[in-house]
Amino acid sequence: MLVEGLYLYMLVVKTFSGDNLRFNIYASIGWGGPALFVVTWAVAKSLTVTYSTPEKYEINCPWMQETHVDWIYQGPVCAVLIINLTFLLRIMWVLITKLRSANTVETRQYRKAAKALLVLIPLFGITYLVVLAGPSESGLMGHMFAVLRAVLLSTQGFSVSLFYCFLNSEVRNALRHHISTWRDTRTIQLNQNRR
Repeated sequence: MLVEGLYLYMLVVKTFSGDNLRFNIYASIGWGGPALFVVTWAVAKSLTVTYSTPEKYEINCPWMQETHVDWIYQGPVCAVLIINLTFLLRIMWVLITKLRSANTVETRQYRKAAKALLVLIPLFGITYLVVLAGPSESGLMGHMFAVLRAVLLSTQGFSVSLFYCFLNSEVRNALRHHISTWRDTRTIQLNQNRR
């Protein structure tokens, strides 16, 4: 989430500055930082885990019990969300400023800005705010929230790829062109083999 936000921020807001980051920096931010927090959390969680006997028909996973140790990874997640929200607001400010400079009808400008905002929200991980803190009880509401969280977080990648790749007209046109070229090449090869 942070790398996408930083990359878009550098592309849109810092366009003409010489502050371009290299791939190694993006990779270390995107993979190294989270790995450090997750390994630290896993070690701390394994040292503080308590095992209890589950009730009948209930599976009890000690790694899923919320403890104060979980803030080792939840704190950085909150910080990343705040940073991404800041990036999103700055990018929206730049987009709205550019839309206002274009001489178009004001309602169309706001519609374009709202569309840009809706497109950027899942990319920045802002949807994670919805499932960050849930009910503390382990009853029906707790289980429903856990299922909702699992569904939302596991389908977020699919929804981003659906909107940014599969429904994108440029990507669809490129796929059509590739398939057409492949069919033509295959047809030519089949015709040459028949002779």
